[in-house]
Amino acid sequence: MNNLQQTIEQISNQITEKLNNLTKKQKIQIGIGVLALIIAITAVVLLTRPKMKNLFSENLDSKSIGQVATVLNENGIKYKLINDSTNIQVQENQYEQALMYTAMSDVPESGMTFDQVINNTMSTTQTEMTAKNNEYKKQQLERTLRSMEGIENARVELVIPEQKNAYLQSQVESRASIFLTLSKTLTTKQCEGIATYISSSVANLDKKNIVVIDSQGNTLYSGSEESQLGLNKQQEIKLLAEQDVTQKVSNLLGNMYDDVRVSPNLILDFDQYQESSQKYQTQGEDESRGVIQQETQASSSTKNNQTGAEPGTTTNGGDIPTYQTNNGTSGESKETQKDITYAPDKTESVYVKNPGNVDLEKSSLSVNLFKNKIYREEEVKPTLTGMTWSEFKVSNREQRTLAVDESIVNSVKSATGIDNVVVNAYENPIFLDQEVYQIDYKDYLPLVFLVLALLLIAFVVLRFRKHEEIVEVEPELEVEEMLKAAKEQVELEEIELKETLETKRQIDKFVDEKPEAVANLLRNWLTEEDWE
Repeated sequence: MNNLQQTIEQISNQITEKLNNLTKKQKIQIGIGVLALIIAITAVVLLTRPKMKNLFSENLDSKSIGQVATVLNENGIKYKLINDSTNIQVQENQYEQALMYTAMSDVPESGMTFDQVINNTMSTTQTEMTAKNNEYKKQQLERTLRSMEGIENARVELVIPEQKNAYLQSQVESRASIFLTLSKTLTTKQCEGIATYISSSVANLDKKNIVVIDSQGNTLYSGSEESQLGLNKQQEIKLLAEQDVTQKVSNLLGNMYDDVRVSPNLILDFDQYQESSQKYQTQGEDESRGVIQQETQASSSTKNNQTGAEPGTTTNGGDIPTYQTNNGTSGESKETQKDITYAPDKTESVYVKNPGNVDLEKSSLSVNLFKNKIYREEEVKPTLTGMTWSEFKVSNREQRTLAVDESIVNSVKSATGIDNVVVNAYENPIFLDQEVYQIDYKDYLPLVFLVLALLLIAFVVLRFRKHEEIVEVEPELEVEEMLKAAKEQVELEEIELKETLETKRQIDKFVDEKPEAVANLLRNWLTEEDWE
């Protein structure tokens, strides 16, 4: 830590010393450079800073702000808290996304809260508390339904009879009506799941008293329809079967072609057929007999001890019949009756036909295959002669029929089990225009400012380094120059003195040798001065 502090102090002292050695002009230049650098950096920050926009027109409570912040963080949207954390700002280019995500997550939550439900006063009646509780329950159900996949909005209407007697209230059935705005079609199973959830969430609400409709007026669920195979279920079964066939064909041919479009026409048999049969078999060697199911036996006997009269009458004509009698004094009879009911071996079988089976013989399938042919302007244009790129696109925009191998048709038949299959293939032209490079000056402004800032920094550094070099060598050069200048000055004075003495000697010699010439010269100078 001390070393770091000493290093910082040393650098600071060096900078201070360097600045003190600068002239006033140099200090002004450096100040202007630093100011220009600050202005450039500020301009870059201001131009590149994204514009912010308030997400809500009114301030929210802290709980709602927390919910919104959680949703924005989960979806990677940058935000800023404002107004003492009662509102949120997002980047202007992410405003629509933020609204969409918050709406999908139903935040901030609107409607009645649980605190409002339990916040009752002494003047609150039982009826008001019940109404508040029902309203809160309804809003909770609506929020849950909106969170489900495929449901954009939901409205729930509950009819819960009010009974003061707890026993009577448990015997009264509630009712529910649900209105859904869908983003995609719900299956029958999903609608039944919604009905089950609503039924379990409301007291005394049976599934038979629940009705679910969509925004198109279609009845999605009406009571307990699990045992019925109505029209909606038939359509759903057919749709699922066709989707299965479409998926199989798409997976089969998807890697071979760019686009596979399947149009199945499946015929499903929804006739409900039930057949029962009984088969009887005999048991044992006697084919006429089976297992004894019931057996009854009865016997009786009579005896007569009285003397009998003469049989017949004497008036009978013809031969008189005779009868076997027991001396004519007594009679006896016996009778035995036995009833046996035989049950043959019986086999009963019941055959129920599964409704919704696909009739493969009556069903048909049409498959259209597309292979893209890509034309790039930068590749095709150099090869065109006497034709422009636009004319080339017009002349080649029609789809071309391609030959389909018989093995592809056989593969589709084997995958689906349908014999009535038609497969067509086409070449689909796609034209890609050459992109025109467009320069947006706004995209390059930060780079321009950055380059200018770097150039300015480089200029200041070079000037500073140049000044340092001058300051370092200036003392040595100054001493040498002073010595050299002093020496040259002495030599120059000696030369001038010598020249002066020599000139004087020459003049004296000339005066002595030629006095008349000197006199004439003086007269001429005087005459010229008088004339002037």
